[in-house]
Amino acid sequence: MPGKPIGEDELYSRVMEWAGGTLISENLRAYPIGEFDISEDEKHIVSWFYYAVPKLLPARQGMEFFLFYEENLFLKAKGGELVLEESQIFV
Repeated sequence: MPGKPIGEDELYSRVMEWAGGTLISENLRAYPIGEFDISEDEKHIVSWFYYAVPKLLPARQGMEFFLFYEENLFLKAKGGELVLEESQIFV
């Protein structure tokens, strides 16, 4: 079960603190790593979109990643179209 959702501003704050104030990209969603449909019924689909924000470490020590995901609730509209009803961020 996911923890408490956070807002966009809190996510950005947490990532900046983790990264030491320097990001490779200001777009926190620039590095998607996967999407998984968690549940589906006649009217809705719940999907989790995972993202990894990279941080380069000094002197060939490699990389670290800050991971977070969005839980999106989609309504199945007529004609097979999906309409986003709700989106929440979890770390």
